Amino acid sequence: MTGAIMSMLTDTGYCHLGEGIFYVSGNIDMPEGSMLCGCGKKTVVRLLQSTTTGYCVKIEKYCTIENISFEGARTFAVPSTKGTRNGIAFMADYDGTPSITTDHCMVNNVWCKFFSGAGIYCHNTSINYAKGLYVSNAYIFACYAGIDIDYYSEFNRFVNVCTAWGKY
Repeated sequence: MTGAIMSMLTDTGYCHLGEGIFYVSGNIDMPEGSMLCGCGKKTVVRLLQSTTTGYCVKIEKYCTIENISFEGARTFAVPSTKGTRNGIAFMADYDGTPSITTDHCMVNNVWCKFFSGAGIYCHNTSINYAKGLYVSNAYIFACYAGIDIDYYSEFNRFVNVCTAWGKY
């Protein structure tokens, strides 16, 4: 479903997924100003087992994700070492310079489960306090890291976020 979701986001800026499980090969890059939403926990975007690295979805600028669940390996075993599979990636480039491309993204009412990396991964996103990611009502379970914030990623806001290890 990766191509179909990307097509909707690119063509209309909006993709609403109904109830069900949507298998993706990963790396859905949301275009600027787009919105991805579902029907709460009944909408699951699941990363294929064959995808060994990457993320389900990446947001950069003026994107919104809400009412959706993301799943990685679909196992209850919590990873003992950090992997490279992430749920939501809020990141710009890896060139070592502060980003000017990430800006004002919102994530609300999401579930991220079973990722060998992080449920939410922030990398090189903002050096400006007025910009950044706003996450509210997020539930992150059985990931190596619930939220992984690194390199130039200050000024993000997290409200009512629960992270937990193991079975839920």
